[in-house]
Parts: sequence; C-alpha cells; structure tokens
Amino acid sequence: LSAREDAKARRAELLSARELSRKWVAGYAKLQANFAANGNKIMNPSKSLRRFMTRQRSMYREYCDRGDENDFVAREKIRLLKLLDYDFKREFAPRGHAKLSRRWVDGYEYMQANFAANGN
Repeated sequence: LSAREDAKARRAELLSARELSRKWVAGYAKLQANFAANGNKIMNPSKSLRRFMTRQRSMYREYCDRGDENDFVAREKIRLLKLLDYDFKREFAPRGHAKLSRRWVDGYEYMQANFAANGN
C-alpha cells in the first residue's frame, strides 16, 4: 500500500468506530498527518492540535487513575494513539536544561516505580 492508501485505510478504520466522535477523529487525523510529515515529532502544531493533544493526555491520566476497563471509547482512543507511538506524558525539561530523551525519562520512571515497590 502507498502511504496515501495506508492513511486512507486508517481513516476508514477510525470512521467505522462509531463510538468515536467526528471531532476526535479529525484531531487524530491532524496528529497522524503531523507525525507522518515530521517523523513522529510534533512540529509547529496548530492551536487545535495542541488542544487535542492536551485533552488526550488528560483523558489518558483519568483513564489510568480510574482503571475502568469497561470504558471502550477511552480504550479505543488509547489504542489508536499508541499505534502512532504517541507520548501521553509531557516531555521532561527542567528550566535551563536541554530536553531529556523520551527513552531516558521512561527509564527514570521505571526506576522510580521499582524503587517505590522494592526499596533500594
């Protein structure tokens, strides 16, 4: 499949999921297009794309806090965003420091969780 056909197939998959609103599907399509054009990096996001990303991070945190496996809509949104390798966490960038890589932050969070569970 060409990239265009692949994108069309993904959009059709999204539209077939009737539980997802058109507004959400449109936001997802913008995010998908931005990733496709910029190698899975967000470059020059529009105001509407920034709002969409903020809402997805908030939805993800709420879903994880609730632990509601019966929330099909949230589960489906998260599944689709993970297909894009979407980072649900904000990038960690202390003031005055260069941004740390996602891999580093993920490793750090893993170590924190391990320490909380096991001590040293």
